[in-house]
Amino acid sequence: MNLDRLITTDMSANIVAALIKQGWSASEIAQTIDAPQAFVIGVQKRKQVLTLRDVRVLAKRSGQTPQLMLLDSIKSIRPEAKELFEATRRLLQKSASPAPGSNFQRRANGKRRTRKTAA
Repeated sequence: MNLDRLITTDMSANIVAALIKQGWSASEIAQTIDAPQAFVIGVQKRKQVLTLRDVRVLAKRSGQTPQLMLLDSIKSIRPEAKELFEATRRLLQKSASPAPGSNFQRRANGKRRTRKTAA
């Protein structure tokens, strides 16, 4: 299944609007996704659509997960689905942030040290 087809013009426009509300400019968005500014303006006018690659790049640069960015871009939720939608949002928010009190840091080179024993 091509996930790009699931991203609508409304979702794309909402993502751009949210980034602009956070202080981004249309030219910054265009540079980030390596597209002309006219494309971003087309997205704002709901004539163009972002790809999943675009969403991933924008999410990474803005410090979000692509999943949460896409979920937040959906504005019209049926009342019977609202509770499930909000539960999913809370789960994605929790999974995107580090666990409280965890100080786990990954080593840069990933090599294990050899154990030295007395001879």
